Amino acid sequence: MDSPLVSIACVTYNHAAFIRQCLDGFVMQKTDFPVEALIHDDVSTDGTADIIREYEQKYPDLIKPIYQTENQWSKGVNVSMFNYSRVRGKYLAMCEGDDYWTDPRKLQKQVDFMEAHPEVSLSCHPYETIKGTNQECRVTSRSDVLQTQPDGFFFTQEYAFCHEWITKTCTSVYRYSALNLEFIAQFKLSRDVHLVYGALAKGKGYYFSFVGAVYREHAGGIFSSLSYQQQLLTNSAVFRELYQVERSPLSAKILYGSYAEVVRSQIKEGQPIAEPENEIEMKVFFEMSEPYRLGKKLLANKLFRLLYSSIKHVCRLWRKLFGSRRH
Repeated sequence: MDSPLVSIACVTYNHAAFIRQCLDGFVMQKTDFPVEALIHDDVSTDGTADIIREYEQKYPDLIKPIYQTENQWSKGVNVSMFNYSRVRGKYLAMCEGDDYWTDPRKLQKQVDFMEAHPEVSLSCHPYETIKGTNQECRVTSRSDVLQTQPDGFFFTQEYAFCHEWITKTCTSVYRYSALNLEFIAQFKLSRDVHLVYGALAKGKGYYFSFVGAVYREHAGGIFSSLSYQQQLLTNSAVFRELYQVERSPLSAKILYGSYAEVVRSQIKEGQPIAEPENEIEMKVFFEMSEPYRLGKKLLANKLFRLLYSSIKHVCRLWRKLFGSRRH
């Protein structure tokens, strides 16, 4: 087999009910370039590895698995690094074992565009969400920007993190040279956030209009199984770690927005506010406190501003008339 132009990274654990759809999505890709699928099974106990072996035997030039003998995730290991470190392609596509692709020309479309636009380091597209194995109930997630730019649009690092999170693992193709594995490996809370952040620091993103994948929510999903409140807290912890490493204006802005969302949700639900852990979170905590918000509300009131201005004017006049008589 020639050197692949695209390497697909897929991590899986106990996905026996879903993994066939995922692997079929790789097999069905129609491309004019070689592709490899790097699969990492973290000692599944439900027969997932047996299904992968079946595909490995049938498609040996495509399916390239690692079968762990000890569960790595439980040891705190970033299991994605096992795949990232053996990428041979110019581009890295992503799809976890419980998600799957639906467009047989997904890779061809994304790679053709990125080959023609070397300034693009990440491309992604809309996707559908299903719950478990229910194929009937599908919700399509697509950016509202497509209403004015229906063919697709470029986006920046700041747009992705501060305006609209428009990517999912199963939609993303990265320019591998834009990824810094040392940067990614230093984070204990491993998420796509670090790939997206690093890639968009090196180039632009591009969002296509076609729907090309399905994201699956199910009880065994690491993130999708969390409650909304837990998801907010998880995101905030990830962005806190990013800020601790980066200490940049953008990482501060991202953390500010994420922690503010946590606090806003906890206030709404009448829950104790998550304790701030750094100066950015302390700023949010102070600005969303009741006295501060009451003060801002008062200052937004025209009558209060007029009264406040009048009192200041009287005080200045008093000092002018009587201040000089003090001894």
